[in-house]
Amino acid sequence: MTTLSQEYAALSGSAEAAALHARTIVEEHQPDRAEAAAEVVRLLVADALARTPPGDNVGLVTIVGGGVVRFEVRDPDLVVDGAEPPFALLSTVSTLADRFGDGRVREGAGHMAYAEIFIHADAPDSCGGLESPLLVRAERQTADRDG
Repeated sequence: MTTLSQEYAALSGSAEAAALHARTIVEEHQPDRAEAAAEVVRLLVADALARTPPGDNVGLVTIVGGGVVRFEVRDPDLVVDGAEPPFALLSTVSTLADRFGDGRVREGAGHMAYAEIFIHADAPDSCGGLESPLLVRAERQTADRDG
């Protein structure tokens, strides 16, 4: 299983940068699901940006393993002046993703939404990813399935 953690600046272009990352990851494993993955992540990040003030970051965790690519988008869940969370976007996410959910972040304050895209069970448990000028931080972890 491979985990890639990234943080994107609270800027409108971050949704597209994160979508490009998702497309690249899923294209490696299941090309026919790459566009759906990109749209799912674009919508999740757009939703998160509505709860992320300028100067803060939106987190994206990508987990590849066991025939699934899971995208977790984390935000501080704060009220941003003039921003309305685009709840309608989440209904589109639920139709494009194989699994979808959201709730409070386990550790600390904030909100987390996730979506899973099923890939071939024999796909390698790895993720490449792309660099973006909106990417604030990236970290990769690889673990054995038994560890």
